Amino acid sequence: MITIEASNIYLGGGYILLEELVKTLESKRIVSKIYVGYDIVYSKLSAFGFQYIYIIKTTTLNTLFRYFVTKSNTLYFCSLPPFRKSPNSIVYSHNPHILIRPSFSISNMKYILYYYWVKYFGRNTDFFACQTDSVARKIQALGYKVRLMPFYVKTNRLDVVKQYDFCYISTVAPHKNHNRLFDAIETVIQEGYNFTIAVTIRDSQANKHLIDKINIINNKANREVIVNKGFVSRFEVEFILNSSYTLLFPSLTETFGLPIAEALSCGLGVIASDRPYVYNLMANPVVFDPENTQSIANAIIKHLNGENKFVNQTLLVEDKIEELIGILNK
Repeated sequence: MITIEASNIYLGGGYILLEELVKTLESKRIVSKIYVGYDIVYSKLSAFGFQYIYIIKTTTLNTLFRYFVTKSNTLYFCSLPPFRKSPNSIVYSHNPHILIRPSFSISNMKYILYYYWVKYFGRNTDFFACQTDSVARKIQALGYKVRLMPFYVKTNRLDVVKQYDFCYISTVAPHKNHNRLFDAIETVIQEGYNFTIAVTIRDSQANKHLIDKINIINNKANREVIVNKGFVSRFEVEFILNSSYTLLFPSLTETFGLPIAEALSCGLGVIASDRPYVYNLMANPVVFDPENTQSIANAIIKHLNGENKFVNQTLLVEDKIEELIGILNK
């Protein structure tokens, strides 16, 4: 039996990878226990009606207790190692922020705790796994073995009409950089360009400032330039990608950059932030400075003018999900 500790996985890229992993285990008929911490994650995974997978809702306290118990064949999918030796087990590291010691402050206390957790207990599994070279180097600096084992959801190509010049599929967080993106879009509109971009911003009080900004930009343009699709399902992600010509990805930091892999796998072009995760993922990236609104605007304008027409972009990473499961299932 394989155990997956995923109590801190919520929505976004982490959930997408977890779902892909669980579906693959089910298809191989490998009996597995998956510990999750959020009601919405429990509901979404339980809805699949798996035969070989046990989805277990847990609490923070129960998770800590399990981390003190010796277990084997366990994937610690929440970036944190167990407190006891765990044979034939792996820590899968998503969060690069806990791999570098932060400066001391009250606001950083959680990350300081997590950093020392990884530093002193990382020896309790066989090795760490991660998705990119930049994260691997941080783990190596702590003195631990690490293997690159990326995996991603391959997006199906659908025979649908192209509706959007661009799309940006992302959850909302400060590092996702929506504000600068929208400012850049407004600049491009003012330059007289006609285009559309689909985004996926959940309609909630927390995101009201972004929803309001979309409405202001669209009203000024007298047309729907930014099409907000809200919170979308996996199929809707595929549909939006296939309905778009290009993925515009201004995120400031990513452990992997899953939407880029998804976009390239279904034939889209990609314009993205000039950041290491982009170069780890793809050949011939077209990039901009994500902290400079004018740089984002210039990249959009160049693309609309056809300057990227002959750029051949390909995905550089190999899907290692089969290898990962094979190790855990020994």
